[in-house]
Formats: sequence, C-alpha cells, structure tokens
Amino acid sequence: MLQLQSFFKEHNISPEDRVFWIARLESANEGMRAHILNLFRVLPDRIGWFRVMQEKKEHAIASGDDEMWNKIIEEEKHYLQTITAHF
Repeated sequence: MLQLQSFFKEHNISPEDRVFWIARLESANEGMRAHILNLFRVLPDRIGWFRVMQEKKEHAIASGDDEMWNKIIEEEKHYLQTITAHF
C-alpha cells in the first residue's frame, strides 16, 4: 500500500480518488495491487475515469443487472482499446 500511496502523492491524485482506491485495494492481494498500480503508472491521468467505471461496475453487481454489466464492460473495453492504440 505504501507504493500506491506514494504514487498518489507524486501524481497529485485527487483525495476522492485516493480514498476510493485505497478502500478497495487495501484488502486486495499483493498481485492485484501491483496490477492496478501498473495500470495507474501507464495511465495516471485516467485514474478518475477508472474510478467512475468501477463505481458503475459495483452498482451493476449490487443491482444484479447483467445487461448493465455487459454494457459497462464493452464501454471499458472500447475505451481502453482506443487509448492504448496510441502506445
């Protein structure tokens, strides 16, 4: 968690995003935290977008809405393909 917190400080990540991700990642295993941190390192300016997408996913899961879940995944997939095409 120290690496994640250091990253947030170095990149001036908003307090809202910090609280959101720390709350979700503090109980995650080390491999998951490392994966998310690597994603953030590659796309630090997209952390807010990832938060919004995660909130949508959590809402879809909580409501049991499979159709909403599938739309969210397609939106996320399309967005990531678009932005990674520039790498």
